[in-house]
Amino acid sequence: MPFTVCSANLRNANADDGADSWPHRHQLLASTLHTLHPDIIGVQECMDTQLDWLRDSFPGYTIMPGLPYGNHGPYEYAALALRTDLFTVTSHGNCFLSQTPHVQSRSWDCNWTRVANWVTVTHIPSGQTLCICNTHLDHLGALSRTESMHVIASQLAHLDHLPTIIMGDFNVAPTSAAHAALRSYGFVDSWQAAGHTDGAGVMTFHGFKGDEWPTRSGEPNDARIDWICTRDPHHQLNVVDAQICKNHDSTGRYPSDHYFVATTFQI
Repeated sequence: MPFTVCSANLRNANADDGADSWPHRHQLLASTLHTLHPDIIGVQECMDTQLDWLRDSFPGYTIMPGLPYGNHGPYEYAALALRTDLFTVTSHGNCFLSQTPHVQSRSWDCNWTRVANWVTVTHIPSGQTLCICNTHLDHLGALSRTESMHVIASQLAHLDHLPTIIMGDFNVAPTSAAHAALRSYGFVDSWQAAGHTDGAGVMTFHGFKGDEWPTRSGEPNDARIDWICTRDPHHQLNVVDAQICKNHDSTGRYPSDHYFVATTFQI
């Protein structure tokens, strides 16, 4: 039975984005996600009001907020939402992405206190147990992004016998040391596993401008910074499809400043 995982940076509700501010786009964001029919959703930059929106918009899902992150309130969450009729949560855990992962902290060149949140779930139709992890790496600290991968792998080591899916906003392209660090622990990027390549035109951050973003900003157009990666030691998961979702409404408005990414897996 296939199931679809979606990673969605919501863009925090406190940001002053003018016509793209949260009150003007939360309905579009909900309809966009529903169009993707996700069975598991990982969101980043999710503030308290957006947690309420997530609960209201996805009533058939179990919402796992996890640890909040940030240097001060109002905090954000790398929350998970899982279809209640398809997955039973059996355990959960979390850590700070620092040298002291069980104390609220940041390390290395990290600008913002960051976290990883995970759950173990039973896939009800198959009885298979999975580990699902969601995170949001630092936007400035290159060393911290790489070291954060080692922290996450260490914290999930006791679950390395399970098929594991890690998703999030990693704030760096797949050519990075952080991506290489994650691969060194046996993880595979589902976009690449589905046969897609990276390079010009393959990006997930767009600043509410869509594919016009590189021209209007001067930024490179190859920044695929949102990933869904998997480690499958016993070959129990197959990547069926992976996509970058460029949905927008009839006026050209986007639901977030990131394209959402989605992967369909087959157990």
